[in-house]
Amino acid sequence: MDNREHTPGQEIGGWLWLAVLWLFIGVMSYLISAIDLQGMLRGSYGNLADPQVRMLLFYLGSRVGLLGYSVWVAFLFYQRKRVLPFAVITLIIAELILSGIDLLLLDSLLFFPLDIESALSVFRALIVAAIAIPYFCFSQRVKRTFVK
Repeated sequence: MDNREHTPGQEIGGWLWLAVLWLFIGVMSYLISAIDLQGMLRGSYGNLADPQVRMLLFYLGSRVGLLGYSVWVAFLFYQRKRVLPFAVITLIIAELILSGIDLLLLDSLLFFPLDIESALSVFRALIVAAIAIPYFCFSQRVKRTFVK
């Protein structure tokens, strides 16, 4: 039997299920990305002066950092901690900033031309931020589930 008391405001429901799905997909994609990047870098550690290797190291570090932070946010979500809305907003902003940095590094270090295809990740992060940040700031369900 579960000894936790359930009050009507504590259940996760509505649009919060999309947040749970987004968080799960994020954790899995960061894990897969970090494993792939580590495999790509395995034979290139001796050539750290190469801009491509430095770019891959930045990608690896950012993905591992986002993975760790996402796991922490998932723990906060599961525990229904009061700090969760702030942590989710911070994660969204970090993803947006890192997407922009990735795009700039591709242009400046590797001289990839900036086109719509390469800017798509930043555009997606902007859409997520435009929808999720106001939701986690103003939603009554979020306030009932995590804040009150």
